[in-house]
Amino acid sequence: MRLISWFRRSSSAGGVWRRSVVVAWVLAVVGAGVGVTVVDQVARPVAAAAVAQVAVPPMGWASWNTFAAQ
Repeated sequence: MRLISWFRRSSSAGGVWRRSVVVAWVLAVVGAGVGVTVVDQVARPVAAAAVAQVAVPPMGWASWNTFAAQ
């Protein structure tokens, strides 16, 4: 309820700017949290696939060692 009354009080000419800054800040914080969650969900499988490609080359260890020796 305090937040609602603060919004009503801040509806004056100068308060609109202050209120919009607060709303933008809250949306940015919430959006950043959602963005981090989405990036985390996407990045884990991609990182796991990249590590798997490096850890076990498609041609096998013997071929990999031969290739690396060249």
